[in-house]
Amino acid sequence: MVLIRKIGLLALTYLSLGTFFRLSTALFCGYKFEFFSDILPSLGIGMIYDLSGLSILLLLIFPFTFVLSSRWTIYVVLLFYYTWLLLSASDMLCLKYTGMRTSLFTLNLFSISDLITKGFSLFALIPFLLVFLLGLYFNTKLVLQFTSLFEKGTIKQTSYFLLIVFASSLLYLPFPISYYTNQVRMSDAAKQLSFNPLYSWTSSFLYAPQSYPIEPKKALEAFSNELGYIDFEKNGINRSVKYTDSSYNSVILIIMESFGANRIGALGGEKDLSPNFNALCKEGVLYNRCFACGPRTQYGMTSILYGFPHILNYNVFRQNKMRLPFHGLIQAMTDNGFANHFIHAGDAHYDDMDVFLNSDAPINVFDSKDMKPIYFKNNWGVDDESMFAFASNYIMEQKNKNFYVLLTMSNHEPFQVPNTFKIKTKVQASERSFSYSDYALGKFIEDLKRKGLYEKSLIIVTGDHGENYSNGDQETKLYNVPLLIIDHQTKGKLNAEITSHADIAEFILSKTTYSGTSHFIGQGLTSLENKHAYYRDYDNHLFMVTDSVIYKYSLSSNELLKLYYSPNMYVTKRVNVLTQSKEFQLASTPILSYYVSCKFLFENGKYTHLH
Repeated sequence: MVLIRKIGLLALTYLSLGTFFRLSTALFCGYKFEFFSDILPSLGIGMIYDLSGLSILLLLIFPFTFVLSSRWTIYVVLLFYYTWLLLSASDMLCLKYTGMRTSLFTLNLFSISDLITKGFSLFALIPFLLVFLLGLYFNTKLVLQFTSLFEKGTIKQTSYFLLIVFASSLLYLPFPISYYTNQVRMSDAAKQLSFNPLYSWTSSFLYAPQSYPIEPKKALEAFSNELGYIDFEKNGINRSVKYTDSSYNSVILIIMESFGANRIGALGGEKDLSPNFNALCKEGVLYNRCFACGPRTQYGMTSILYGFPHILNYNVFRQNKMRLPFHGLIQAMTDNGFANHFIHAGDAHYDDMDVFLNSDAPINVFDSKDMKPIYFKNNWGVDDESMFAFASNYIMEQKNKNFYVLLTMSNHEPFQVPNTFKIKTKVQASERSFSYSDYALGKFIEDLKRKGLYEKSLIIVTGDHGENYSNGDQETKLYNVPLLIIDHQTKGKLNAEITSHADIAEFILSKTTYSGTSHFIGQGLTSLENKHAYYRDYDNHLFMVTDSVIYKYSLSSNELLKLYYSPNMYVTKRVNVLTQSKEFQLASTPILSYYVSCKFLFENGKYTHLH
């Protein structure tokens, strides 16, 4: 019983120190945390991380009690504590200046000199030393009081207790520990705050291969053959372009949450859930082989607005705060005399979207907190009708040349719709919310027509990604999205060319009499030569879409799979491609060249718009 009390006190003190570090870091970093929605969940989940780490520590220490004296066992424990202490103190600086904890991810993007130069100011050094020295004192004093915990005479008692600890640690095994962080609605800064620094480093070692699978210079040479001119040593990717197509003073880009092609009637969807979008297709060009570059909204935003195919294992929005420049469509439209506007039915701070968008060029950002009246608001945002109503009124007020990005939210868990919305057919909750988003889109388009804004605007509608709520083919259906372009010139056309989100930015430039430099990787909507699309799943798989098959390459195992697909983008056959075959070389080379080139350009700050 005495032993259990001592270990309980050890755990309690350790958790208290972890809480102290998180509170100190929150105060030092100066983030605008909400106490109940950010700080409390962060501290609670942080205790889960810390308790899991402590359980693993005790399990690792247990073998040492059989072969080492208690003194040397204590040294091992102290080494663990001091490492945790140093990383926790260092994270105060890293979180403030990069937005994330130190790990292989950060060191791959930010040099040590960057962190020291920007981090170790006199103001930053005082809290850093204070936290470190206080932790050093309390940790050493605490651990040394528990030398009896590791005496050989207590091994039997310790064994029983460690079995209990081991059993409790199994509670975290059904899901990755980050699962618990993602289940709570809080800001990304609060999520980073909740992490344990040892977890951050361990996960980056386990899940973030950092080396280039092929030589970057060779990759960029192969990449340039597909893309065109690349002067990556000096100017990154930049081409001189001069577009003379009809000019639009208003460009409205509508990104629909989880708007997958498999639920679009005009694309052969299983149920008629999109009557308004179907009708709208008669007024423009519908691309049926367009692909999102990744399975999350953030990947779609990066690809669409920056012409950068998000096939990396980075969160570009969160992991590029210091590594500037990284320019996109917002900067190019600013150069062309457009004012930029981002209107989101959710939280613009989610994934640091607002921070990143504002780092490119001036942009007016509006989100759920700016919208009144509304039908409802949940943890993810407001209803699509209210967002579109706000956008319609806002667009009506603007003058001169404007570029609008509208991002919906309703078609997301918990799949809430207003009580006023009715649907005749029997559908699941996710299908009802999909149909509701389509309904809200139809109302918005009709409103634009009544106000005389429709014919004056270039309108583009797509989904940020597909949906993942059924047992359908996730290798394609999570990524195949509709792309509808309404330029009031070509109507009622179905286009089967292969495109991706990364191609949209260059296309928008081509429709606004833009003249200058363009550095966008995606050019599939403006060039007849670039007819591949690339995307990445949640794991280490890269996909390349061709006219006849989709190649699926595994970065971790170097295996290549050939997927045959039907006209509605379902996989009909899977074939393994032999590593020694010519086909393997012909398919894997462009995939790896594309991936390595994007990785190199991002990590070396070469994705730059010269203006």
